[in-house]
Amino acid sequence: MTKIKKYSYLSFMFLCPIIFNNTNLFDLRTFQERAFQLLSMCLISLFVGNAWISAFMILNVFSLMYNDFAVGLPQVLNVFLGCILFMVSRAYFKKNDFLPYAKILLWVFVLNLFWMVMQSSGIDPLYIAQDAGGVPQPNVTFRDFSGLFGIKMANGIFISFILPILAVVNIWLAPLLVLPLFFCRSSIVALSVFATMSFYLYYTSKKVFVYFLVIGMLGGITYVYLDLKDDSKTFMSRFPVWHSALKYTLMRPLGWGPDSYRSYTKQKDFLFYSDYDYNHALLKKLDGNKALFSYYEMDNGKMSAKNKETIKNNTLSWWDNPHNEYIQMMFEYGFLGLVILGGFMREMYYRFKFSSKSNEIVMIASCLLVFFVSGLGHFPMHLARLACLFPIFLGGFYAKSELSNA
Repeated sequence: MTKIKKYSYLSFMFLCPIIFNNTNLFDLRTFQERAFQLLSMCLISLFVGNAWISAFMILNVFSLMYNDFAVGLPQVLNVFLGCILFMVSRAYFKKNDFLPYAKILLWVFVLNLFWMVMQSSGIDPLYIAQDAGGVPQPNVTFRDFSGLFGIKMANGIFISFILPILAVVNIWLAPLLVLPLFFCRSSIVALSVFATMSFYLYYTSKKVFVYFLVIGMLGGITYVYLDLKDDSKTFMSRFPVWHSALKYTLMRPLGWGPDSYRSYTKQKDFLFYSDYDYNHALLKKLDGNKALFSYYEMDNGKMSAKNKETIKNNTLSWWDNPHNEYIQMMFEYGFLGLVILGGFMREMYYRFKFSSKSNEIVMIASCLLVFFVSGLGHFPMHLARLACLFPIFLGGFYAKSELSNA
């Protein structure tokens, strides 16, 4: 790795002053500025202290260039800032306890809980109701238990993230979070809570773990049953969306590029939609402002073209992500992105396996697990209000596991 850093530095210093654009992508000055930005990101990423994170950052830059800079620069910047946050947090928490900083999120939860109580009374100065297509409904009383997070699933993910932190402070207070979690009404969040707390209790209290496992399985099955009974369309609508994303991933194994799932690009002339009844469809861009709406069938990926007049209830809902972080990773970064993710997760597993299993490390690992589990059916890494916590806790995890292995 030392030689790679050395030659990367030399290459950066040699190329940056003279790099030249011979295409129609940008004018020379803009191209040289963009080259400086992207080459700097690649160079700095080599110093974050993790080969998999470095590889993912470099893959972002390569994928952006491979797809003609069409879209995705803000996402590449977000990934780069996440790398910096990880590097800074890892260095900082080598010398500082992590728990006092994690506890600040308990105060965020208190404020969030207060907001949920106000929402139950139809009082919310921040958010207004929206219909299935995302159109604001200012005349409708907002009673959605989204707290400060704008959407119930994001609120549920945050509360499940808080659980291990609260458990460290006082394990007997943790069950009180069941009530606000219930109002978030998300089966994936319920799965995340069950997996996260099972993991936490297994390493901190085997006796409590056994009771939780039994109660949690019964409660979880009941919760999922009630959730599906109340709104089965929302959950079931994900399967055709995942199917179409995987189908189009196979058409472009190197990926469609950063932030391409929700965007038109030079290579991608379609977006993913559903009608009012959650029937999945694709909206293909035509000449001018025209677009062709086609329903998607999972059976061999067949398409059935429909005119705008035949769209059920004439209401479309845009899928700006497939509600699955792993499928979106494959769609945007191809199979190489999935390999990097797999290598990164494997390294985290072994790092935890050989750590001291202190309460602090178990707590941090449990919080990180929330992202990996909730990402099966939601998109926590694509919401800044949640994703901002991941590199900080990841840096803390690496810092404390290094100390425990020393």
